[in-house]
Amino acid sequence: MFQYLVGAFGGVATLVFLLGFFGKTLLSQLLRKELKKYEAELNAKADVLKTELSIYAHEQTVALSRIDAQRAEAIKQVFSSIAKWNKIIYTIKSPDRYIIATTSLDSYFNDLRKTLFESIEHLADTMIDNAIFFSSETYDRIADVYRLLLLYTHEIDTKIVEAFHSGKIIDDEIIDIIHESISKCSTIHTAKIDPIRGQLVDEFRRLMGAQ
Repeated sequence: MFQYLVGAFGGVATLVFLLGFFGKTLLSQLLRKELKKYEAELNAKADVLKTELSIYAHEQTVALSRIDAQRAEAIKQVFSSIAKWNKIIYTIKSPDRYIIATTSLDSYFNDLRKTLFESIEHLADTMIDNAIFFSSETYDRIADVYRLLLLYTHEIDTKIVEAFHSGKIIDDEIIDIIHESISKCSTIHTAKIDPIRGQLVDEFRRLMGAQ
């Protein structure tokens, strides 16, 4: 058989050449086939990976958006608590005489004192409930504002009690004493509170991308 092939192809050298040529061609075809198969598998895996990465990126975006929304709500709650406290202070300094006329002065200011302490307690609760949404630096600024407001709250409460124990019996005189004494301590505390509160507002605006 071998001799027949040698004779048919014109010698051993020619036969070896032809066998080598066809062998390389066949091998090349097999390699190309395997490469195409491997390329197809890689493309399929790449598509799966792209899909997974796209899903992950979307989930991360949604998660970050949710955190931003929760932080924005936390900022709103903290700021609203401070604003509520400030509104009560304004009411104490400038009492509603119409409401006073329908009730006793003592009852009117006792209700304000109670509401004032409730507002500062609400601020403390709001800080604790939303602490996770703030960095330690931001939380420290909120805490600084809280400590000053708490100190101011106790001082205002003391001034109101002192006014009712001043010996005055006329409502207007008691109101004047409260207004004057609170205005004096307000000047001192405002100088301390306003700068820190301003820094806190700037921090909140930065966190919300408003500056």
